Amino acid sequence: MSDPFTDDEMLRHSLEQLRLPGEENIVFDRERWRQTTRPQAERAQLARRWRISGFSVAGALFLACLLGTPALFHGLRRVATVTSLSPGPTPLKSLRPVSFIDFKMVSATNGWGFANVGGGVFRSVQGTKVWKKVGTTYLPGSGISVFNVLSSQDAFYLFIHKNPSTITVERTVDGGHQWRITTLPVPERFGQGKIFSGALSSAWLNPWQGAMLVGSGAQTIRQVRLYLTHNAGSSWQYTPRQKVPGWGQLAVSAKNELWLYRPAQLWYSGNGGKTWTRQVFSAPSHQTITVKGPPHFGPAGRHGAVAAVVGHRTTVYTTSDGGNTWQSQASIPSTSGIHFFRQNRYDLWIWSINRSTTKLWNSFNGGKTWTLVGSPQGLPPESSLSRAFLSYQFVSRHLGFAMWVAPGTTLIYESQNGGRTWHPFLPQARIGGSG
Repeated sequence: MSDPFTDDEMLRHSLEQLRLPGEENIVFDRERWRQTTRPQAERAQLARRWRISGFSVAGALFLACLLGTPALFHGLRRVATVTSLSPGPTPLKSLRPVSFIDFKMVSATNGWGFANVGGGVFRSVQGTKVWKKVGTTYLPGSGISVFNVLSSQDAFYLFIHKNPSTITVERTVDGGHQWRITTLPVPERFGQGKIFSGALSSAWLNPWQGAMLVGSGAQTIRQVRLYLTHNAGSSWQYTPRQKVPGWGQLAVSAKNELWLYRPAQLWYSGNGGKTWTRQVFSAPSHQTITVKGPPHFGPAGRHGAVAAVVGHRTTVYTTSDGGNTWQSQASIPSTSGIHFFRQNRYDLWIWSINRSTTKLWNSFNGGKTWTLVGSPQGLPPESSLSRAFLSYQFVSRHLGFAMWVAPGTTLIYESQNGGRTWHPFLPQARIGGSG
C-alpha cells in the first residue's frame, strides 16, 4: 500500500487537526508522535524509507508556524508533552511619599489620610508607616472641605463649592472604598449666592446625628446657616428663623445639644439651634474667663471637657452629663497659645505654643493633677509654630501626632514617648504591582 503522505506532510496533516494551546511551553516528543499517528507496521515501513532527523522535525514545526492558522495546532496535547509556565512572582508594590491635607488616627495602627492631590483616601496598612489608597472623594472644583472621621469604617467629607454655590456631603461606611454623595443647595439671598473660604464647621454625636455650620460674607462672615441631620447625612434640615450667635466651631453632646465656640465664648442650644444661651463657668470673683476652643465630648456625648484661661492660669472644666453641669479641675501656669486635646475621659493634654517657647502638659486622671512633659524637642522653631500650628492628637499615652501648615503641603510630626521628642512623620503609599 502506497503512502498518501511523506513524513513531513504527515506531520503537517496531524498538526492541522490540533488547536493552539495558548500561554504554554510546548516540547515536541517525536517518539510519542510516531506511536500516536502510525500503526506499528506502517511505522516500521516508514522508518526504512525515511530517516527523520532533528532538522526535518524542526523544519516542519517552522513551516507550521509560518502557516499561522489557529487550527494548525488543534489537538496538539495528544502528540506533545505540555509543560505549563508557572507565573513569576507578583511584583511588589513600590513605595512613594504621600502628602496629607488631613490626617486622623483611630488607634495606634488604624488611621485615615486624605491627600492634597487627586482627592485620594488612604488607610494605614502597617502601623502608621505604610498606607494604601482605598478610594477617592469627589473634587468638583474650587472650594473648602472638612473631613470628619467617626470610626475605622465611618467618615464624612463635606465640601462647599464656590461657583455654583452648593454643598456636597459624602459618607463612607466601608472604610473609604465607596462614598455616597448628597448635594444641598444654598438658600436664596444667602451671601448673594457666594460662599467664601473658611466658612464651614461640622460636628457629630454619632454616625446618624450631626450638625453643619455654613458662613458667608464678602470679607467677614456676616451670615451663618445651621443644618442638622438625623439620618447620617442623607437629608439635612435648615430652620429659617434660627438665631445663631455668629460664626464659630461646633460640637454636639448627649440629647443632640449643640455647642458653639466663638472667640473667648461658649454657647449652647437645646432646641436645634432656634435659641442659644451663653455658658457661664464658675470662677473666683473678679477673674475673667476666656474659653480656649470648643468642648470635646466622648462617643456617647456625656463625658466631655473644655479648656479656659481663668485669670493667669489655664483650667479644664469637665462634665459627665452632656454639659448640664461643669466641674473645675486643676490648673496650669500657662495662658498663651493654648491648644487642648481630650483623648478620653481620663487622658487630657494641653499644649502651650507661642513665639518664644512651647510647653506640653498631660493629665491621666481627668484633670485633677497635671504633669509638665517639658519643651518638646525636634519640632520647627517656636517662631513658626505659633503661626502654622494646625492640630495634634494622641492615640495613646505614648504615641502622638502634630500637624503644621506649610506652603503647598502639611507637615506631620510623630512622638513615641508621650510628646518629649518629635520627628518628621513621612507616610508612604504603595503604588504599582497588584493587590
